[in-house]
Amino acid sequence: MVDRVSIRYPEHWFASVNPLHEVVERDARAWFTRLQVVRGAEEERVFEAMSVGLYGGCPFPLAGWRELRTVTRALSLWIFWDDAIEGTALPPESVGKAIRGELKELRHVSPYLRGWWEIGRQFRTTMSEAWLREQENRFGSWVDAVSQEAGLVNAARRTGRQPPVDQYLALKAVIGGALPVTHWVEYAQRQELDAVTRAHPARWDVEMLAASIVGVVNDLVGVTKDFAADWPNVVRSFADERRCRLDEAFGLAARLHDDLVESLQEAERRLLKDADSPGTRRWLDGIHHVCAGFACWHVSAPRYRVVHHIGESHMRIAVEPTTALATPTSMR
Repeated sequence: MVDRVSIRYPEHWFASVNPLHEVVERDARAWFTRLQVVRGAEEERVFEAMSVGLYGGCPFPLAGWRELRTVTRALSLWIFWDDAIEGTALPPESVGKAIRGELKELRHVSPYLRGWWEIGRQFRTTMSEAWLREQENRFGSWVDAVSQEAGLVNAARRTGRQPPVDQYLALKAVIGGALPVTHWVEYAQRQELDAVTRAHPARWDVEMLAASIVGVVNDLVGVTKDFAADWPNVVRSFADERRCRLDEAFGLAARLHDDLVESLQEAERRLLKDADSPGTRRWLDGIHHVCAGFACWHVSAPRYRVVHHIGESHMRIAVEPTTALATPTSMR
């Protein structure tokens, strides 16, 4: 018997996949070959398992050609790079200047760093220096979190105990990489946030909650892989913290996801109370598309699984729209 576990989003968070996704995937394949990130059968398998076109086209359904090409390249490059450094104490190189498009010397750099530089040059064509600085800071936070994750993994393996859910979720929100991605919404929309919206505390709450939502989904679809690798996962943290069966912990993680969606909508209301504008609402729609789009990609990409054998149960993950999670903020 297979139990169905649903993760839900308000109906207006969904959008059709970007119609440019197939041509952008072909572009990405050629780009990775030119960079020599994809050099043989092993890298080709990683590329195919990503469903690269959907990786960009689901969370950025309304992006134009240039913007979709940039974010699709960035998302896919990140997976190749992250897989290469997973579990290490420090990543082998900094991407700070590269992601700002400011590297002066490109000889003897790795394919990853050159790729980040080319992506940074695209960001630089349209985005302000302030936006670029924030992008660099977000990548810096991710780099720092890589080291923290390595320590967490080692401690969990040494003690046999998983980190508490709250501690793990706070780290996952950063290590999952969604905070730089939510920052790309402005780039994809070709419009930076106004000063009032940018400075509002609820704006950051929205982005942190979005990052946590994406992180929980990533753990749910990756739970079999994480269990096999003895890797931290929110399901394992729930099982330890609540002293419950793994199938029950899986359900708790799914309910946590839905709670985070509701919390994000509450943060939206706080933001719109003080900073309601067409630009802010459009940005919030972009955040919605990132959350629901990544969930749709996660359950469709061969890289992940939607059916997992957890304890005595088989759990199937489904992504569903619902009308029960508060009021749309989209302008109609």
